[in-house]
Amino acid sequence: MENFTSYPAEVQEQILSRPAREPPEGRDSNFINPSNHNDMAIAVMVLCMTIVTAFGLLRLYARLFIVQKLALEDYIGFAAYGAYSGAVWVMIQYMYTGGFLVHQWDIQVRHLLHLLYVLLVLRMSYALLMLLAKTAILIEWTRIFVPHGTRNTFFWATQIALVTNILVYVIGIIMSVVSCVPTEKIWEPWLEGRCFDRKAIDVTTAAFNLFLDIYILILPQRFIWSLQMSRPRKIGVSLIFSIGLLIVICAAGRLWANVALDYQGDTTYDSSINAIWAFVEMSGVLVVFCAPGVPKAFSHQGVFSRVITSFRTWTRLSGSTSQQKNHGSDGDDSWVKPNYSGKSRDIRVFTDIELTRTTLESGPGIEDSTIRSKSSTDPIITSH
Repeated sequence: MENFTSYPAEVQEQILSRPAREPPEGRDSNFINPSNHNDMAIAVMVLCMTIVTAFGLLRLYARLFIVQKLALEDYIGFAAYGAYSGAVWVMIQYMYTGGFLVHQWDIQVRHLLHLLYVLLVLRMSYALLMLLAKTAILIEWTRIFVPHGTRNTFFWATQIALVTNILVYVIGIIMSVVSCVPTEKIWEPWLEGRCFDRKAIDVTTAAFNLFLDIYILILPQRFIWSLQMSRPRKIGVSLIFSIGLLIVICAAGRLWANVALDYQGDTTYDSSINAIWAFVEMSGVLVVFCAPGVPKAFSHQGVFSRVITSFRTWTRLSGSTSQQKNHGSDGDDSWVKPNYSGKSRDIRVFTDIELTRTTLESGPGIEDSTIRSKSSTDPIITSH
């Protein structure tokens, strides 16, 4: 398409209306209603967006109304939601321009060129979100697990991950922009200029990303399991930080998709698989960022706690009234008194994975410190 602009408008229109790739022998192009999996993509998008939005609102509520303070990582992490909105736009554009898992011979050239631009936006959004969200995660974990002024092994391990994360994604953003010079040549291939090997850049970035995800997933586990608390609590707290396992799976899937992607083959079909892996991974990273702050939203100070407590009280009262009516309808005039054994049960709100509602806040780290639970029934937790 080097001489595209020199052709008459009618010829340009003919070129843009052609199939983006010649169909296999015995098959015809279908531009009207090609086979696709947009329904699957919609389901993935709705599920991911619902979870990410819910977690984000819970963390924001906890920070604004419970803790009443935003830390540096909150500003950085919530800024990543801007990049996530870019990824949402990409998924919608991909769906309506070409379609998910649609073969390239069922797409016109004009739509392929637009998809090339859309995929560039996805790469930029992905790198920017990972840069911001993972930076926020590592900063928060440093505050959680490292006492103020301490320079222990965890601190330096986190700093190495932080610097590596920034370098990898800043380089990734730059390489995405300059993969073709000028950048517009990515979606306007008739422009004069040159392009680098796009696959080499994508595979290398995906490999570094997978390594970082595994590294960040493993990082806090030793400190969690060294805490003196009950095994169920350890498992609960570990699960908060192990949500990253989903991210590792998606990162591995994205690396595989990049390796398998043939830039000279059925690109639109293969790229849609890559886009789905990337979107789920981006969603998972935001969930990991929000997760440590979510339990605070259900603490005794929060409106969610009061709503849950009121609901439980109402259901117990309703159950008691129903039981009394049932006894009365049996024709038995005797009053059956409820049997209370021991102390009345406390109405407890979900706090098991909250790490006693203090660890995941903005105070000093838990290492070499003693944390007393706000609940009188919770034991003192002393870290090694």
